[in-house]
Amino acid sequence: MKSKNIMMVAVLLMLLPPVATAQKNIRQAFEALVSHAGSEMSNKSSLTRDPETNRKTGQYDVYDFKLPKKDKTYITAIETAFQKDREAAYDVVAGTSDGRSYTYTSLAVGDGSGAGVAIGKTPKSRYIYALFMDKDDPEKKYRYAYALEWKEESSSITGRIVTTYATTLKYRQQQKKNDGKTSFFSSLKGLSFDGKKLVIGNDGNRIVIDNVNDSTEVDHINDGIDWLGEFVMYKDLCAGKLEQESASASMPAAELYKLCRDKRAKYLSDNDRAVVIAELEKLKRKTEDNIIRTMLQRAIEQLK
Repeated sequence: MKSKNIMMVAVLLMLLPPVATAQKNIRQAFEALVSHAGSEMSNKSSLTRDPETNRKTGQYDVYDFKLPKKDKTYITAIETAFQKDREAAYDVVAGTSDGRSYTYTSLAVGDGSGAGVAIGKTPKSRYIYALFMDKDDPEKKYRYAYALEWKEESSSITGRIVTTYATTLKYRQQQKKNDGKTSFFSSLKGLSFDGKKLVIGNDGNRIVIDNVNDSTEVDHINDGIDWLGEFVMYKDLCAGKLEQESASASMPAAELYKLCRDKRAKYLSDNDRAVVIAELEKLKRKTEDNIIRTMLQRAIEQLK
């Protein structure tokens, strides 16, 4: 058992950032728990790099553990480490899971396009996580996340410690804004109609639609634009909650379902409908929660 734990520590040392970081106390407390001979532990990890620059672009390292109750000092030491390093973090969150399956935090990995690592999913568990900028990243777009989740039973403590490496939520949101397919309609301003030609937008973002038949058709096009604006708002809110900053994505997912049932959705073009469905599919891949996935799937079915 001891040699196995030594090997696990070696893996952890390779995956975690160097000691001379703002989160060194958390890192050292994690190492102490991993090397503890009296713990039952399993590990899963991943590390990705840019093939051209060899720059790290994504990481997760998860240790699920079970400790005898008498060894609670390891948990206390990690809690203390979070307090010591909190001034260097740009976000620290702690709480207790309310026991509902859809209220948990998912710590992003890499560019956030894949599934994150769940924290607070176990009913009645306690958790704490902290986010730190990667000081070696010249573009200031990557961060480290460290997390502890644990639950005390009558004679044991079960839980997990987590490290992930990903772009920041702010960076991911900015990338979405720069994605012309999904954010174009939300940035449009202005609407004019001269009897045959409809012009939507200004300041360089313009759509010109020729041979518009009448004002009713203009109203329908306007309905579609309003609908897309609302969709982008709820889609971005849902994506943010599914990543790391909030506990629940159920509300925006429900709003997306209601929106797809709205009669205005029938005025979407085939291309717009395809883009919206693709975005809903992306959201589905970001969560394992059956309720949220069901709402998003029903939203897709409404559009199809």
